[in-house]
Amino acid sequence: MQKKIDIVKYISIIFIVFFIVFKLSFANNNKDYYYYSNIISELIYNIPEVRKAKDELYSAYYDLKLAYSQYGVNLESYYNYGYNQPTVKINIGPNTINISNDYPYNYGIRLTKLLYSFNFLENIIISKQINYYSKYLKNQQTLNDNYLKFYELMFNVIKAKDFLDYTYNLINYTNEFLKTTYSLYSVGVLPKLDYIKAQSVYQESLTQNIIAKDNYMLAKQSLLSFLNTTENNFNIDSFITYTYKSNYQDKIYFKDNNINIDLAYLNELNKDPKDLLISRILYSSIEALKYQAKSLNYQNAPKLLLTANYDKHKPTGFSRDYNFNINLSLSWKLFDSGNSYYNKQILLQNIDSLYQDYKRLIINLDLAKSNYKTKFINNYNSLISYYKTFNYQKELFRVTKLRYENGLSTYLEYLDSQNSLLQSELNLNNTKSDLLLNYVYILYYNDVDLNLNNFLNYFFKIIK
Repeated sequence: MQKKIDIVKYISIIFIVFFIVFKLSFANNNKDYYYYSNIISELIYNIPEVRKAKDELYSAYYDLKLAYSQYGVNLESYYNYGYNQPTVKINIGPNTINISNDYPYNYGIRLTKLLYSFNFLENIIISKQINYYSKYLKNQQTLNDNYLKFYELMFNVIKAKDFLDYTYNLINYTNEFLKTTYSLYSVGVLPKLDYIKAQSVYQESLTQNIIAKDNYMLAKQSLLSFLNTTENNFNIDSFITYTYKSNYQDKIYFKDNNINIDLAYLNELNKDPKDLLISRILYSSIEALKYQAKSLNYQNAPKLLLTANYDKHKPTGFSRDYNFNINLSLSWKLFDSGNSYYNKQILLQNIDSLYQDYKRLIINLDLAKSNYKTKFINNYNSLISYYKTFNYQKELFRVTKLRYENGLSTYLEYLDSQNSLLQSELNLNNTKSDLLLNYVYILYYNDVDLNLNNFLNYFFKIIK
């Protein structure tokens, strides 16, 4: 009985330790992921294109406020001082009165307010409102555009890193091949020529590794330049190893002749191209121009203006030294030499031109959505094939290596089997990267926010 209790305690302790290790590991992975997610978000928000889009949004906001201010109250002050010659005087009894001033002055305040512009200013305001909305959409779109650019450059880095790893594996395999060949050569099983060829193969693997290092460095520099940062601030090697591979690449695997990806979920990502941000931005620009053109129909319409004026001046004759008046005026332009007409025609031509761009954009967006979905499915099918090939190549290499070590196969068979194994592994990793990047494109063309946290959430939606 005591023995059974000890066994249960032992199993419980093992389970608790395993659970703690698992939780710590999961917590560290999450911590690393959110750490890099915050760094990348901060870097992208400071990219010049993103900051420019935000500046344009603020500019459109103040432009709208400026249009509204046309209906506001304008209050101004003034002061005038002059000299008149001669001064007109008259005598009334013992008194002398100045009819005019030789040094006149006046000062006061004037209040004006536009009451109604008969649809001219109203249409301008609507145009500015739509323009502000367009800039708001553009700000969001620009942010997502730069996240997309980040993923494109990052997957270039990842592919370069996978190729670099491929060359390191190649060095290990060719070094082992060289040692085996030397052992067989030293006991007379293989001729010296085979040993020399093995040395050449090993040297070639070193050369490929040097090229792969350079390519990897160039890919990292492109990414860091885009983010306008250094590797001290964003450790790409660490990001790939502890964030990308653990959260993405390693989560995709082959089981029961299928990949653990839910293709059916792609059907839920089917936003109408007309509803995408990029379409709405262009369409809102067209609408803004329409209201600008409409405002020109009323450019020469009457304007109802209220004016109030209080004026203080040097008294003359029998007049008071101040006056106050309120005026309600209605004014309009009778003829402008066709200025309004020609401006409107220019706007109408621009509207038509943008509308043609809009129609082409919808066609291109629909095609892009279809293409990236097809590419994703092709990647999925390719992954199944590459996983099977990789498993076959592992077994084939195991047998070929064993035969070569016993002098039963040629060095060409050994090298061919070795290269096929390494290439199949590289193809597998590259296809995973292509599949993930195409998934990024699918999300992009459905207006999904591409920040890293959100992308991880959407990644787990397609993982079974």
